[in-house]
Parts: sequence; C-alpha cells; structure tokens
Amino acid sequence: MEKNWSQILVEAKSLIDFLRKPVFFDRPYGGSRHDVIVVTDLVSALSCSGHENEGFEDWQALLDQESRGAYSLAKSTQNNILDLISDGLAINKNYSFVPEQLLNNMEGDIYRLLCCYASGELPALWEKVERVYLENGIPCGWNGAYPEGQIAVYSNSREFPTE
Repeated sequence: MEKNWSQILVEAKSLIDFLRKPVFFDRPYGGSRHDVIVVTDLVSALSCSGHENEGFEDWQALLDQESRGAYSLAKSTQNNILDLISDGLAINKNYSFVPEQLLNNMEGDIYRLLCCYASGELPALWEKVERVYLENGIPCGWNGAYPEGQIAVYSNSREFPTE
C-alpha cells in the first residue's frame, strides 16, 4: 500500500538527511567491512557493476529485480521524489572526487530507495544499498550469486577508520 508523502518523509528521514548534506563522500567508507568488498579505484568500481566481471552479478539487473513494486506509484508521489532528489543532489553540492557514472547510479539508487519507502516495501538488498550510502560509500556491485555473496562498495580512499 502506497504511503502518503508525510509518512515517506518520516520513514526515510536518514536518507533524506543524507541528501541534505552539503558535501558527499568527503571521507572513506566507514561501515563494517566483514560483509562488503571495498574498492577504491574507478576501474574496479565500474568493473564490479557489470555482468562481464566473472563472479559478479549484473548489478543494475539485480537492483531492478529487487525493486519489485517500487515503480507503481501515484504520479504525485513520483514527482515529489524527483523534486526531493533534484534539490538534494543539486549541481552546487560538493561530491569530493566521485566519477560522474557513479553519481548517475547514485541518483537512480536514491530514486528507487525512496520509491521503496513509498510503496512500503524495502527489500533486504535495498536496505544494504541504503546502509552503504549512509556510511559514506557508493554501492557498485554484487560479488557472488545473490543473496549469497557480498556487496561491492566504492570508497574515496584506501584509509579506513578503525572498527
């Protein structure tokens, strides 16, 4: 059942707060590394996202598969989400050094995450995707056959905080 905009804003507060940050990815990925593969170079990050990399799922196909009912929303809800993303990912934001292709993926991911919140269904993969963003990484692939395996995360640095 689709939620109203007020409910979405409350339930997706962490993600919306993330969108309101003036600077994105200004420090290394800070999440746990026991269930992720962290990559720090663009070639590896882009390699993880495609089906041509042995051992990795086709990332965009997997995300689409796990989005389920996220696209059957009222037009007003879709427009509110697009407006929120447009404001949150404005051109004048500082993205540190993040390649454009990963920023484009981020925009699509945030859209689908907000659609999941709106539809009232946040699948496990999307929970992981959200967690990666909130921990200062960019999800960029899945190593193994989903749901087994690990999410690949692009980090802007090899230096990680201690756990």
